[in-house]
Amino acid sequence: MTQDTIIDFPETPVAYAAGDRERPIHEQAPVAFQALEASLPTLRRRRFFAALVGPEYRACVATEDGNADPMLSRWVIPGERYARRKIRDYHAQIPAIGTTFAEMRCR
Repeated sequence: MTQDTIIDFPETPVAYAAGDRERPIHEQAPVAFQALEASLPTLRRRRFFAALVGPEYRACVATEDGNADPMLSRWVIPGERYARRKIRDYHAQIPAIGTTFAEMRCR
């Protein structure tokens, strides 16, 4: 069983690429992250997040240094208490993303 961690997450400005809210989460996630990663000149020294806003999956990158493509949408992840579950080697675990979100929503 995977262990979740409860964290106090600070308000974090991000740029994001959104999935198609009409599609299942496990289909939105890879498309959104591919779009986000393609818009960045490098993936190094970046903080990435995944967020679910209603039925919409958002692949996010922190923008503390104004380091994201200006064409990406902007949002602020609200500061509050969250459950966190890390998916190791997530590129190889993409089918698990939708299941993971579904499990965590039922907490």
